This record gives sequence, structure tokens and C-alpha cells, in this order.
Amino acid sequence: MPPSNDQRWWKHIASLGVSWLDGLSKSPAQDNPPSVPPVDPTDEPSLTVTSPSLQTIDRYEIKAALGRRGSTMVYLAHDPDLVRDVAVRVLLPDFSVTSEFRERFRQEIELIAALDHPAIVRVFDFGEYDDRPYVVMPYLAGGTLQRRLVEKPYVLSELVPIIKRIAAALDQAHQLGVMHGQVNPGNILFDDRDQAYLSDFGVTQFVEATGEVVDRDAVQAQLNYISPEQALSLEKGNPMIMNRRTDVYALGVTLFEALTGQIPYQTGHGYDTALARLTEPVPQLRAVKADIPSTHQAIINRAMAIQPTDRYETAGQLARHVEEVASGRWYFEQITEQVQPKLSSKTEALPSNRVSPVQSEVSAPSETTIGRYQIYEQLGRGAMGVVYLGYDPQTNRQVAVKVLPRVFSFAPELRHNFQREAELVAQLNHEGIVSIYDFGEYDYQPFIVMQYLSGGTLADRLVDGPLGLRQIRKIIERVAAALDEAHQRQIIHRDVKPPNILFNTAGEALLSDFGIATLMEQAGASSDDDTQIGGTPMYMSPEQAEAILHETPYKSDRRSDVYALGVIFFEALTGQVPYRRVKSYNTLLAHMTEPIPRLSEFNPDLPPECQDIIDRVLAKDPAERYPSAGEFARDVAELASGRLLLRRLTDKLSSLE
Repeated sequence: MPPSNDQRWWKHIASLGVSWLDGLSKSPAQDNPPSVPPVDPTDEPSLTVTSPSLQTIDRYEIKAALGRRGSTMVYLAHDPDLVRDVAVRVLLPDFSVTSEFRERFRQEIELIAALDHPAIVRVFDFGEYDDRPYVVMPYLAGGTLQRRLVEKPYVLSELVPIIKRIAAALDQAHQLGVMHGQVNPGNILFDDRDQAYLSDFGVTQFVEATGEVVDRDAVQAQLNYISPEQALSLEKGNPMIMNRRTDVYALGVTLFEALTGQIPYQTGHGYDTALARLTEPVPQLRAVKADIPSTHQAIINRAMAIQPTDRYETAGQLARHVEEVASGRWYFEQITEQVQPKLSSKTEALPSNRVSPVQSEVSAPSETTIGRYQIYEQLGRGAMGVVYLGYDPQTNRQVAVKVLPRVFSFAPELRHNFQREAELVAQLNHEGIVSIYDFGEYDYQPFIVMQYLSGGTLADRLVDGPLGLRQIRKIIERVAAALDEAHQRQIIHRDVKPPNILFNTAGEALLSDFGIATLMEQAGASSDDDTQIGGTPMYMSPEQAEAILHETPYKSDRRSDVYALGVIFFEALTGQVPYRRVKSYNTLLAHMTEPIPRLSEFNPDLPPECQDIIDRVLAKDPAERYPSAGEFARDVAELASGRLLLRRLTDKLSSLE
């Protein structure tokens, strides 16, 4: 393209929008920036910690300025209400904001808030401070994939868990008609457990605050990941094409870069790189890095095919091929293609990122409100509070609002306990734990705003009887991972039971109500006393039962949570809990004194290895139980897959030798 046309590209891309999280304008004075050399794709915007110029943004206490990204500043902040660190991104004061921008910004944030997926970076809150929009999200300390690629490329097996999570996030968004538009290593983040998350879903509107001026480095980086059909539309000055196959293409480019350390089509300026996709063949991995296995190229060829119809239909299909090639079963792709379900034509035809699942699922709100949250109906009532289905008009999403019962609203110790529950759970950023969005007080009643899960509880599912081993395995693995995360932070649940295991729309289990709720039973005691007993008698460990019956002190222990999860495993296998009596006293006594029931008395068809697991997880002596929920879950997984029997046969043969 002739140099005289450079400015047309910049202005056209500016009119299409560039994510505000990746950067927009360096300065309002750069109306006609000169030509610049191509950007290094591994040069992630600096997030060097510096002293903050602000002290607070609304209730959020600024701890450090992490760095400037385009027209925004990113801060590490502390939320005193929920006692957790968060990331706050706020528009810089140099940029003006119009009423039209405010409305479009609000719509974009609502869009992201509606994407309830464990691999998508959540929106906790958003608002305006000193006439500048800001967004509050989890603080993910693991950095970005882009920064990690500076150190070294990945091998395919290392990328499997990353690609699977990002693909699952994309597929759920695509099913809602939401396209990402900027899948690249800079938008793949990691938490402190190395779990991958996808950020920046369609938040494009900060470009409205800066007119036609854009950060051309950011634009060039974006051009490195656009598809051939997007490059062609830009060349012709047409609206940007965005659909699930353009996201799949960008994920393919990301995979190429992660394997080789380089972006494909390195031809100089970003627009030259973009146009090269229309005429040049798909780059070869081994031309960049000779030791990459040749079987990997088939993934790149299909993900980055010039014709959209030749690409993977879904990101999940791409992820499955990556996993199969990494495991050596490259031929599995042909089989999965035959059984891969097609997305409906309705989903394919959705033209934009606009969805409003809340409005489609919920009738008009009632006049009842708690703070800014509109209340629809009561979902449940427990020892510590009442849970309502609510609607947050600010983020346009359904929420669960948990409120302390009015009869206890003037008991200071209970209000303190209730707040402590919110603070504890808010510190747990885990996909298997129900997220906390907000905390406050309304009409002298504390309330917590939580993630709303529409899939019901495990208690609901067990009404119909026992579950299959494969179903049980998935539930136990998710809940065990959540417990292990909490236990590593010295947080004991104290009340693991089926009503506290909820399901999202994808059927994945999440754990709620981390035990502090049960302290209502000791309303007159201090919540700082670790010897308190809480829980439900049918799921209590023998040591908890003994402390209650003998009125002796008890120090909370992770092995009590493991025991309760074992009771759930027993119940899921048989449809009944191991110890259930008319009176709570007798139920507690049974946990202490009666032998562990035989599964064969309830279901003789269960494998005998089930009993071995039950005997260990429900051992009366805590020292004889699994030391962690994760180790228990691994045995359940091996039981469900048949590997447990093989492992024990191998161990027996080894002992004979």
C-alpha cells in the first residue's frame, strides 16, 4: 500500500474501535502522527509498579500504579468492604467524555458482566470517578501470555490447558452471539495458580473519548491477529467483520506465536502483515523453529485457513485437536469432526456483540429493592440469611442477594460475622467458588451480592436418586479443588453439603457459603473464636460431633471438610447419607460410634473399590483420612476411569516381587 494511504488505515481502524484495555491514544496532540517502524509483538505495555497519584477511586484504596495502557491507567487497589485486592482501570484525565460515550461504555460493560464463565475475567464493579469511567476487576498476579512469551516459546503439551480454557470461554460467548474481536497473547492473563483467563470482550468505546487519534503501536499489534477477510474489509474501507471464525483465526495466530516465539507473516508494517494473509500461504512452524513436530502444522493450517469455511467451526474443536496432537493421537480429529455438533444458524447469523440474557430470562422487576439491586423472588432461606434473585441495573445481570434476617439485624456480633463471611469468600478467586460482587448495608441489614447460578443445587439433583460415577467424579473434582484453594489460605468451610453445591448453566459445580454462616448458631459468642462449631449434623465429622455433644473446644481442620465431602460421595452413590436419625443428637452420636455402612447394602452393583475409598474418607480418626480433598478426588477420578483397579493390581504385583 502506498505510504500516502497510511493515515486512511489509522483513521478507519480508529472508527472501528480498539480495546481501551490495550491502549488508544498517547496524547490528544497527535492528530497527524508520522510513520513509525513495526511494533515488536512481544513488547507488552509496561506495567511497572510506581507510586500512585490517586489515593482513592470511590471506595477503592489505591495501593500502586501498575502502569499506563493507552488512554487508561491501571491501578492495584484494595476494596475495604470485601477486604481484597482488585485491579482498577480508569480513563486518564486528559480525555473528554461525551454522553454518547458514557452510554456505549455502559452497554459494553453490561455485555462483559453477562458473560458468566470461569475463564473470562469478571467485572466486579464500574462507575465514574471525577467524570472518568472506571472498571473494577480481579487482580490477576500471573501476568499475560504475551509477557511470558518474551522468556521462551511453549511446547504444545504446555499449551493444552491454556487453549482449552480460552476456547471454552470463546465458545460460550459465541453461543450468546458475543464475539471477542481481539484474541491475542496480551489478552490472555494468569492468576497465581497459573490458570488462564480471557479479557477484553468488546470494550471498544474508549476510542470515542479520543476522536480519531489512536495508539498506532496498539493498532499494529491488533493487525497481527486479524483474519484475511478482516484485512480485506479494512482495505476496502468496509465495516470490520467479526464472527466466531475470526476469533478462531486469532486463536490460531496466538498458538503459532506461542509455539515459535514469532507472529506469522512478518512483512514490516502492520497493514502489510494484514494484507499478506490474503495472498501468501499459511506459514510453516518448522520454518521458524525447526524442532517443532511436523504433526503440529495441521492445526495451524486449519485454524489459519484463508477461507473461513475451511477453519475449525468452534474454538472448542481447535482445542480438542490441540489436545489430541499433544497426546500423540493426531488422527482423532477425523472422528471428532463427525460427531461435533453444529452451531445453530441463528447463532451464526448474529451480527454484533449485543446480548441481553437478563432481559430475556426475567420478567419486569418488582418495586422491591435492596440498595441498587432490584429483587424478584426469594431463592432460599438458611441459618445465616435469606437469598433473593436480584437484578443489577448497573451491570445488567442477574445476581443473588444474601441478606441477614431482620430479626438479627441489631445483633452486632452477627452483623460482624456476616461481613466476615463476605470478606473470606471475596479473597477466594477460584472457578469452583461462587464469586462475590459487592457488599453493603441497606435499612440496617447487611447484604452480600453474589454470582447467580441458575442450575440448581446438588440437593435438587439427589432428589431423583443416586448419580453415575462419571457425574460424581466431575462434581467431586470441582468441589475438592475449591476446598484445597480455601484450605491453602487457612479457610475452613465447616458446612460442606449438597445445598451448598450449586451449578452454572454449563453444569459445572461451584461451592458456596464458607462456614462462617453457621456461626449464627452461636449468636452470643465472638466470631474470632476458632473453637466454634458450625455445620449440619448429617455431614459433620466425628470430631465435630464429639465437640458439640461434650461441649468441648474444637479447632477447625481441613479434614472435617474432607469428611463432609466423603458423606456427599456416599450419598451420590447410594441416594442416602450414611448416618441419619430422627434427632440431631442421635445423628451426631452415630458419626462417632457406629461403623461405616457397607455400600453393598444400598447398591450391590457398585465396584468394591468404592468401599475402600469410603472407608478412608469417612475414617473416624482424622489422621487416617485423605490429607486433602484433592487426594480424595484423585482416587474418585481413577475409580471412575478404571485406573484405580489397575494401580492396585500393579502395587500388589510389585509387593510380591
